[in-house]
Amino acid sequence: METIFIDTHIVVWLFVKDKEKFTPQTIELIENSELTISPMVIIELGLLYEIKRLNYSPQHIIENLKETISLSISDISFERIALKSTELLWTRDPFDRIITATAMVENTRLLTKDQMILEHYENAVW
Repeated sequence: METIFIDTHIVVWLFVKDKEKFTPQTIELIENSELTISPMVIIELGLLYEIKRLNYSPQHIIENLKETISLSISDISFERIALKSTELLWTRDPFDRIITATAMVENTRLLTKDQMILEHYENAVW
């Protein structure tokens, strides 16, 4: 089974079970892949929770998805990710840089609806 990384908004949509946000192709990819996140997703979820854009803590969301969809968290060396992220000059968003760099270091696809990532990372899919 293929491992794919998922972006923060995908994590949120999976948690709230908002299948209407997904295309039939993305649903198939989700159902037939091992889903992984960059630790940066947890930090972004934390920020969204702090500013009240999420009603649940990142710990609650991640634990729920670990149980329900076997979500895993990447344990790649942060040094490798940080170095790769310095090459991603197309964005100033540190979350997008680190999440994309993590997928790049792992040489895997990244499921995202973020147009900027889709335009600049050849293994980004929607």
